[in-house]
Amino acid sequence: MKKLCIFVLMLLVVATTMFAQEKPNVVIAPFKPVGDVTESDATAATELFTSQMVMQSKFRVIEHRDLDSVIDELHFQLSDWSSDSNKVQAVGNAVNAQYIVRGQLMKLGNQFFLSTTLLKIEGFEVVAASQDEFNYLGDILSVIPGMVKTMTEKIVPTVVKKAVDPIVGMWQSDSLGGGGILIIEFFEDNKLQVHQWDYYDEDTVWWGNQQHTMSGEGYWEYYNSELKLDFNFYSSRFSKMQRIVGYQFTNGNQGLKLDTPLKIGGRTRYSQFYRIR
Repeated sequence: MKKLCIFVLMLLVVATTMFAQEKPNVVIAPFKPVGDVTESDATAATELFTSQMVMQSKFRVIEHRDLDSVIDELHFQLSDWSSDSNKVQAVGNAVNAQYIVRGQLMKLGNQFFLSTTLLKIEGFEVVAASQDEFNYLGDILSVIPGMVKTMTEKIVPTVVKKAVDPIVGMWQSDSLGGGGILIIEFFEDNKLQVHQWDYYDEDTVWWGNQQHTMSGEGYWEYYNSELKLDFNFYSSRFSKMQRIVGYQFTNGNQGLKLDTPLKIGGRTRYSQFYRIR
């Protein structure tokens, strides 16, 4: 029992470490004031930029208290961010960061500018940059989100989730003759499952036919409003597994409709399917 607990704990540690490493670590250096800009204004710009980086959740931002303690230990100066790549590398190693953001808050005439660069600490390579301008310092927050998005998109592109296909879900048929039904569930990975398919033996006398219920699984393909099925099913009527492929559905306003009535046996046909879940 003790060995099992240790093994589970090790798995949790490994999983936590792997999850934490999914996001690259970044250090945000204090922004430099240029022109008629105070150091407190540059500090405020740094904090606002940092908050936006955290909210966009593409990088793991190194907390300031960790960064500040490392800077103190290395006797790091503000000018070293741009002049001493060896010291920057040392800071990156100490806080386990792969990237660094440097920025400048500037005022030229009556216009303010915020300029930032994203550097890969290994090799001290500039991998992304963004810049914007604004009329008043109070407007800085209106430009920062777009700048952060422009910068981070180069390294961690936004993943656009695929819209759920309108076919995905569980559908039940009506029946034309024979009284049976067919229930099919379509999954996002293009798999399908036949939960129930009631049909009758092929016979000219319908009231003497034996009813069967079968189930199965397979795949579906949806293109240009046409749905194609390919699946295997099991039934007490047949001695071995059967395959059905090629039936074409069209997707209408009310549901799925077969172009050609689907039938197994002489009396059971299905033409319209309605979503039930």
